[in-house]
Amino acid sequence: VHGDTRLPWTPCGVICRLGCAAAQLVAMASPADQVALLHSLAEASIEANNIFNGVRCLEASLAVAGLAAELEARTRVRIADVLLAHANNDELAVAHLRKALDIIGPVCSDLRCAAITL
Repeated sequence: VHGDTRLPWTPCGVICRLGCAAAQLVAMASPADQVALLHSLAEASIEANNIFNGVRCLEASLAVAGLAAELEARTRVRIADVLLAHANNDELAVAHLRKALDIIGPVCSDLRCAAITL
């Protein structure tokens, strides 16, 4: 439900919105599979012009335990890209970009360039 705040925007909270069966499957999934599912849900939401849910899914994926630093940085760059393209929340976009650049450091030059060009 758009804007529904009754369930937390955590990986399980996002998946609970899909129904109990999906939540149970995700609870048994590995962290990598949880992130992949949340990213898929995010992209589907963004394509359907449901920017709020798309960003929330991406943010929820950041809460998955054991998230690789490069994946966190890529997720933050994607969040910033969506916010800059579809929302009037430049401050949050810049915060995600700064965090991504801090994570990236001198590694992942292609990702660094993508973040800087936003």
